[in-house]
Amino acid sequence: MERILPELAEAEPGVYLVQADGALRQVHAHQGGEYALTDILEFFELGTVIEELAVDIVEFDRKELRELKSMVDAYRADYPPDFIQMCLDMHEEAIGVDDDTVRFYGNF
Repeated sequence: MERILPELAEAEPGVYLVQADGALRQVHAHQGGEYALTDILEFFELGTVIEELAVDIVEFDRKELRELKSMVDAYRADYPPDFIQMCLDMHEEAIGVDDDTVRFYGNF
């Protein structure tokens, strides 16, 4: 956890997850629009904000990740395309994670 903040500070703006080996992997490149990782909680009421570091951290369980995809499909026209793409990118990358919860880090 101690090395995540320095890595995020130097990383390209986007959303990241920590792989099993501890390395950060970008799952969504920020598109420059006005949206944030924590908007998922505000718009869809999904996820839990983790207040451990000075960056946006949101954790989802498997049920919430399924619901995220459903919410995106149902409300795609109601939200900015960049936000929708971020949600889709996160959902797609989370499928390959074996843990019961998936934690994403945002640095934009």
